[in-house]
Amino acid sequence: MKDVKDVVNNFIEYSFYISGAITGNPDAEKQFKEAEKKLNSIAHNVSIFNPYEEAKKFTKAFYFGIPTWSDYMRFVLPALLKSNRAYFLKGWRNSQGALLEHALCEQLDIKIVEEE
Repeated sequence: MKDVKDVVNNFIEYSFYISGAITGNPDAEKQFKEAEKKLNSIAHNVSIFNPYEEAKKFTKAFYFGIPTWSDYMRFVLPALLKSNRAYFLKGWRNSQGALLEHALCEQLDIKIVEEE
């Protein structure tokens, strides 16, 4: 019989999920890329989910016109649920999506790390 920790560990796909303002943020691409680079330099051999980069792929593959905010959130939130930690960029409190992600982290005991 499998141990509960084994089941949970097999479910976890990402070491970090990056969270921050994307909508209406002209610096989003730069901020998310810099955060990913920083996390990779601090912790080697980690898997990082960068929603900004993944959303670009999602947009190209979306068949029903232009994706809405809720389409993007429904696309990225499963990755958050499969993460050990969420890394919140400066200014995340100004983002409706990041507020939702933060609330989920608090409720689901996903470790929260805030950018200094």
